[in-house]
Amino acid sequence: MEFIVNFIFGFFSFCFIVLVVFFVQANSIKKILNNANKEELESLQNIYVDKYEDKEEDEINVNKKWNEDIGKVSVEIPKKSKFFSSINLSSIKNGFKIFFIPLRILAYILFVVGFFILLRNDYLNLVGLFSGVLVANVFVVFVLALKNRAN
Repeated sequence: MEFIVNFIFGFFSFCFIVLVVFFVQANSIKKILNNANKEELESLQNIYVDKYEDKEEDEINVNKKWNEDIGKVSVEIPKKSKFFSSINLSSIKNGFKIFFIPLRILAYILFVVGFFILLRNDYLNLVGLFSGVLVANVFVVFVLALKNRAN
């Protein structure tokens, strides 16, 4: 009986966390995009265009290198990441807006409180809890895969 209770708690709490995070993130991103001015939208577009072009250039360079050096084994040191150069005040502000959302934090708090309730009442079965979380994870991935396949 402990296994089943922990399994159900793990399954539904993980699904609840995923649903809350998904809907809150989607709403936050929509609000940010709706409140953004034209310059911010253009900068976002440029970031993704630059990343796409960099990826294409890297693939072309790899193909040229491979064609030139067939049979040769060479190790190329990757270039430094552009991560730190793309950080600015507006991206930090948007990141905080997306991360610190009360409903999202509430979902995690409910999971922790439920965990401690099970622990305090000596009803905690970690195998059941993590089995429920694992099955819920597979379930969510399966549902998303079906949704993407239907589109």
